[in-house]
Amino acid sequence: MEAAQPPKGFTVVRRLIASLVALVALCVLAAPASAAVDASGTAGAVRFVKRMTPSFDSYVTNPSADRISWLNKKLWRTEVFAPFFDARTSFYGNGWVYSDIYAIYTGTELANQHPEWILKDSQGRKLYIPWGCSNGTCPQYAADITNPDYRAYWISQLTKTLNKGYRGAWVDDVNLELRVGDNNGNAVAPYSASLGRTMNATDWRRSMAEFTEQIRATVPASKEILHNSIWYAGQGVGRDADPYVARQIASADYINIERGFNDGGLTGGTGEWSLKAIQSFIDRVHAKGKGVIVDAFDATPAGMEYSLANYLLINSGKDGVGQIDMTPDNWWKGWDTDLGTALGERYDWQGVQRRDFQNGMAIVNEPGAPTRTVQLPKAMQTVDGKTVSSVTVAGGKGVVLSGGGTTSAPAGSVTPPATGSTGSTSGSTTGSGTKGSTGSTSGSTGSNGTTGSGSTTGTSGSSSSSKCVKVRITYPTIKWDAKKRQLVPAKGSSVVCIPVTATKTARAKKAAIKKAKAAARKRTARQAKAARQAHREALAAKAARK
Repeated sequence: MEAAQPPKGFTVVRRLIASLVALVALCVLAAPASAAVDASGTAGAVRFVKRMTPSFDSYVTNPSADRISWLNKKLWRTEVFAPFFDARTSFYGNGWVYSDIYAIYTGTELANQHPEWILKDSQGRKLYIPWGCSNGTCPQYAADITNPDYRAYWISQLTKTLNKGYRGAWVDDVNLELRVGDNNGNAVAPYSASLGRTMNATDWRRSMAEFTEQIRATVPASKEILHNSIWYAGQGVGRDADPYVARQIASADYINIERGFNDGGLTGGTGEWSLKAIQSFIDRVHAKGKGVIVDAFDATPAGMEYSLANYLLINSGKDGVGQIDMTPDNWWKGWDTDLGTALGERYDWQGVQRRDFQNGMAIVNEPGAPTRTVQLPKAMQTVDGKTVSSVTVAGGKGVVLSGGGTTSAPAGSVTPPATGSTGSTSGSTTGSGTKGSTGSTSGSTGSNGTTGSGSTTGTSGSSSSSKCVKVRITYPTIKWDAKKRQLVPAKGSSVVCIPVTATKTARAKKAAIKKAKAAARKRTARQAKAARQAHREALAAKAARK
């Protein structure tokens, strides 16, 4: 979204505003003021968050009374864009309005009027957010987040927009990882005139944390703030144990985890890139009194049920879950799930993770795990309405079941936190997108970008799986080509765990490997389709904001 231009006279008073903003921030540095996180939900109920792209515009343009009722009933919150949505807050007031924390769009009046707000390298060349770069240019300059004038202007523009009836702000690119590059998207350490030196990773984390604290201190406390940030930020310095990452989380009401549990780079086991690692991160966010918003781009029924099941495993009653493609015309019934009060936390059970609720349960089989069939304590109903007494769950899949009277978790069976080292990774790790798929390194950051190329997952850490034979397989996949700036075919490799019973003979083992490869190819095809669709939606959203 192109920011509005400074009003006449702004240059004269902006330093005073900047000083006042800084003073307010200092007063609340230890504990930034925060809107009360909406904890009115129950752990077993869905609170759906819709990211509105141009494809959804027709549903909020001159809507009927029935459509307005549907929007307010089904969509707990929405991630929306101004100025398009300004005229729609009168009938839907739960929108979080978008603003990128350090993007200045190229070719705009703002970029021309305030070149001093754009980060530069040591030679004085302008730097960019390394997203969408091609032919020697990128669509977004990287703003100097250490500049007090830029901060004051950014906050003033957001506040004006929020006063048009929005529930809060959806702040994008809250990157506690240094993501700045040249006109070809190559990483470059920026020079900060305010600091008088080239910034290092610590400078960047500190400056971003200070800026988010100023935002929270200045924006009305009644307005909610959602940070679209990187859940594994602070690599090498303790991740969210790093004081600056901790301060950034404290200055938000909600943390947006883009791609959520459908991130193709998540592994099984307990390594640093595992499903249990991201669950543990969410637990720590909850411990700070914050909520999480789990966005996803996989629109397949299996992909949505996996996202929903994982959401139910971690939901504290403060959280939300979304899927970018949902509309009134293709609404998935799973998003209406309400299993009631949680009877405990998630726990390991028969090789899967499970959580029990007053009216049902959620089951997740971690990525890379063998397919498991589990017997249920009683007959229950699937999302599709089928009555079952057992379910078969493949690795990287989930099941949501309804039926009252579910027994609670056995004592002492809570899932342990993720610890230990990650497995080896393979495949390209350079990508472009809001965040690259989880792996040893991530893709370059940009607002609403495509999925970064996913590192194929390595051998999982320890898990509760039954005895099996680990076999490395290769299969066709996709990766992000940094030069071509597009998804291209690639060769994937991962370790699968084949049950011992399927390897008793050479013929049986060959058949099991063939089946695993077919499943990997099918999974990759779905991921590729979702990634390309997300790319198209992102480009359309970018065009709409300009």
